[in-house]
Amino acid sequence: MAEELLKDDATKISGHLTWSLLAVAFLASFGSSMLYGFNLAVVNSPAEYIKAFYNETLTERHHWTPDEHFLTILYSLTVSIFAIGGMTGALLVGRLVTKYGRKGTLVRATMLVFIGGSLMGFSRWFRNPFMVIAGRFITGVHSGISLSVVPMYLGEIAPKNLRGFLGLVPSIHICLGVFIAQVLGLSELLGK
Repeated sequence: MAEELLKDDATKISGHLTWSLLAVAFLASFGSSMLYGFNLAVVNSPAEYIKAFYNETLTERHHWTPDEHFLTILYSLTVSIFAIGGMTGALLVGRLVTKYGRKGTLVRATMLVFIGGSLMGFSRWFRNPFMVIAGRFITGVHSGISLSVVPMYLGEIAPKNLRGFLGLVPSIHICLGVFIAQVLGLSELLGK
């Protein structure tokens, strides 16, 4: 009797990898983990151009030429604000998941990417360096939320025998995002 129950339970927990499960895993990881890896590494290569933009816009707007030390501090803030945003996002996950669920949280957090990307993208047009910093903070909040929710969501939708495999998909996408950021940062490839 006990052996029959164990056999029934074993068939219930094993599942197979379907195209839809694989697509959801890759899309959820692509839209979150890869963006995290990309944003983590993307500011390394254009450091001198970011500092030059800050110098140029502060001189234009405030008629003040900042020294190299101030530009380094401003650039350091630009780099580190992403981590502060990530910490903020990770601290919000518990409440968001309770209120919206895992899938709802992922869908709603996607808006943060568009807001942060728009701020950074339009910063040159508006000639405002603080839009870059605000955009990196908001993108960091998205990354903090996503890096916590995506593994929970994938663990929830995956059969038990595939949870380990699907748990690796976000990590692979983080590495892929860092790689893409490094490749696109090569001056031989895209110049400035």
